Amino acid sequence: MKKFILNRILAMIITLILTAVIIFTITYLIPGDPASALLGTAASAAEKEKMNHLLGVDRPYLVQLGDYLYKTFIKFDFGESWVYKVPVFQELLKRMPYTLIIGLGGMILNVTLGIYLGVVAGVNEGKWQDNVTMAIAMILASAPDFWVALLMIILFSVRLGWLPPFGVGSAKNFILPIIASSLYGIAVNARYGRNSILEVFREDYITTARAKGVPEKYVIRKHMLPNALMPIITNIGGILSRIIAGSVVIETVFSIPGVGLYLLNAVNGRDYPAIRSSVLFFAFFTSVVMLFVDLAYAALDPRIKARYASVGGVKRWKNRRRE
Repeated sequence: MKKFILNRILAMIITLILTAVIIFTITYLIPGDPASALLGTAASAAEKEKMNHLLGVDRPYLVQLGDYLYKTFIKFDFGESWVYKVPVFQELLKRMPYTLIIGLGGMILNVTLGIYLGVVAGVNEGKWQDNVTMAIAMILASAPDFWVALLMIILFSVRLGWLPPFGVGSAKNFILPIIASSLYGIAVNARYGRNSILEVFREDYITTARAKGVPEKYVIRKHMLPNALMPIITNIGGILSRIIAGSVVIETVFSIPGVGLYLLNAVNGRDYPAIRSSVLFFAFFTSVVMLFVDLAYAALDPRIKARYASVGGVKRWKNRRRE
């Protein structure tokens, strides 16, 4: 199991380095120069050249890339925002809680509600519960996040006046963003849950449990659900990553000062240090989530345990023979 964890951590480190190289290359190849965006069109060519030199963007590509990787991964220095004039890491720490609240809140909602709807649809295959649930899941999976978010603001904020439309003044401000960010995950988990339930619905151990007179609720909770959760667990990481990456849209619509809105403003202002660090934050968060998903899957799947245990056992057996 230790080897499994080390392999996943190594893969996460490689992913982060490759992400850093790719996002740096993209920002380097973007036409134009940051000085024009920072100084405006009224600045002279000499002023722009001086600003580019101060920012260090007039150096060769490999020199800039090496300096960026060294500062980021060795010194853990993410630089200073060219627009806000404050350290990027400090700004990320200030905005990170808002993004995590929306992301984790949306994840909890879509996992619990999505799995519940999937179970209801699966155990009622072909009935009205199944048809209604799958119709709702199809609509939620097809609706764009920004469109749903705008409709929710019009309905619950403008028309009914139940919830605030934007800002972070109180806990009520996060209700609409969390719901809007969770709808796609609810649809996906409902469909995955239904398919997983149907796969184990007619297994021999389920038939045996029913033949013994075990109550249906107990059969679903103790026998069906644990085995049906395996495919869903592998999908949870991708959904949470999508929620965090999609925070750019949600935070923009609801004016939440999180990392997503910070990234959008950085792109508009050609603030390269903020862009690179924000993308790296999303990549790091996604990698950590996928790491925990892999660990959860390995803990639940005995085949993975057996594979790494057998590898370790063979090595110990060879070492004892050599001795």
